[in-house]
Amino acid sequence: MKLFTFAKQSRKMAIIFLMSFLIGTVGHTYTSYASETVSNDDMQTMYMLRAQPFLDAINSDYYKPVNTSAMFEEAIKEVKQDTSFDQFMKILVSKLNDKYSEYFTEDEIKNFSAAMSGKFFGIGVEVSKDNNTGGIIVKRVFEKSPAEAAGLRIDDIIIKVNGRDISTLGLTDATALMKGEKGTEVEITVLRNYNEIKYTVVRDEIALDSVKSDFNEKTKIGYLSVNSFLDNTDEAFDEKLSELEKKGMKGLIIDLRNNGGGLVDSSFNMANRILKAGKKVFGYEYKSGTRTDFIAEDKSGEPDKIVNLPIYVLINRYSASASELFTGALVDNKAAKTVGEKSFGKGVAQSIFTASDIFGNITGALKITTFYYYLPNGESINEIGITPQYKVKNSLTEDGTLKEDKQLKKAEKLLLKDIKNNSKKKKKK
Repeated sequence: MKLFTFAKQSRKMAIIFLMSFLIGTVGHTYTSYASETVSNDDMQTMYMLRAQPFLDAINSDYYKPVNTSAMFEEAIKEVKQDTSFDQFMKILVSKLNDKYSEYFTEDEIKNFSAAMSGKFFGIGVEVSKDNNTGGIIVKRVFEKSPAEAAGLRIDDIIIKVNGRDISTLGLTDATALMKGEKGTEVEITVLRNYNEIKYTVVRDEIALDSVKSDFNEKTKIGYLSVNSFLDNTDEAFDEKLSELEKKGMKGLIIDLRNNGGGLVDSSFNMANRILKAGKKVFGYEYKSGTRTDFIAEDKSGEPDKIVNLPIYVLINRYSASASELFTGALVDNKAAKTVGEKSFGKGVAQSIFTASDIFGNITGALKITTFYYYLPNGESINEIGITPQYKVKNSLTEDGTLKEDKQLKKAEKLLLKDIKNNSKKKKKK
C-alpha cells in the first residue's frame, strides 16, 4: 500500500467511495504544532497559522472556486474556549458544503490505513450518510460478520450507537463509534420500516475478502464478485480470473452490486486485464479544464487479456465511483454488457493532504474533492450513474431480504445465449 506517496500527475489517483472508508494518496505533507487549546486572544492567530496550509490546498486544488477567508471567519465564530484544533478543522471543512470533503484526525487516518489493508475491528458493514434522517444507511453486510450474526440488514438506517444520536455526526465520526477492540460489545439502534430496533453486536476482526469466485462446470460460466476496490483487489481479481480461464470458462459474470468503489489503481488494473491495449479506460479533469486520459496498456509477459469472451456486469443503486468507472470502461469499449439497476452516480474524486508533527508522525488529514472523472465516451457519471442495458429488479420478501436473484438469472440466461452463438460462429469457420 502506497499511503501518502501519490504525485499529482501520476496515475496513482485518489478516488473516494461512499462508504465508511476513504480512498486516496497524496504527496502534500505539512507540519502541525501542539494541539492544546489556547486563550481567546491567541486562538484565531494560532488556528490561522495551523490551518493556512490546508486553506492553501483548498484554494489551489478544490474543484470549485471558494472564498477560504470567508470560510475561516465563519468557522472561527463557532469556536469556544475548549475547542481543539481537530474540532475547528471539522467545522471549517463543513463550510464547503461538500458531502465528500472532510477533515480526519490522527485516529481516523489510522482506521483508514487499517481498512485499506483489508483488515480492521468492527461490526462488518459498509454505510453511507442518509440525508433524510441524519443516520447512516447500511449498504452491505459482510458475510459471516458480527453484524450479519446480530441480524442487521441492507437498507437499515443506523440512528444510534450505544444510545448516542448520530444524526449530527459526520460519516467518519459515526462509523468510528462502531469500531473497537475485538470482543467488546456495541449497541446499534436501527430504523427499519419506521420501527426502531436495537441490536447488541460483539466486535470482531473484519477481514475483507474483496474478490470471490465460482464456476459452473455444466454451463462453463465463471462468476467473480468484487465487493470493494482495495490495494490488493486487482491482484486477487487477476489470480481468480486466471483460475477460471484454466477451467475452460466460456462466459463471465462480474458482480459489482453493493460495491461502493475504491482505489482507482485497482479499477484501472482490472479493466486493463480485459481491455485491449490502446483502448481508453477513463479520463479525469481538474478545475483548470485540462483533461487527461488513461489508456489500456500492453501486458506482454503477463496473463493474456480476455479476447472475445462474453461478459456481463451486475450493478445496482449502491454500485458507485470506482465500480462505475470499471463498468463504464468495459461497456463503452463494448467488452461487456450490464444487468441490474441504475448505479449511484459518483463521478468526483478526492485527494488527501496530510499534517505531521515535528517527528514526522501524521496528526491529521484533509480530504477534499479535487477532480471529475469521465467514462471513455467522455461523459460524466456524476449525479447521473450508469443505466444498465438490461434493467432487472430483484424480488424481495416483506422483511427486505432477497427472495429471488432475478438479476443473476438474467445475466446467466444472456450468457448462455452468447456462448451458444459463439460456438456456432466457430463451427462455421
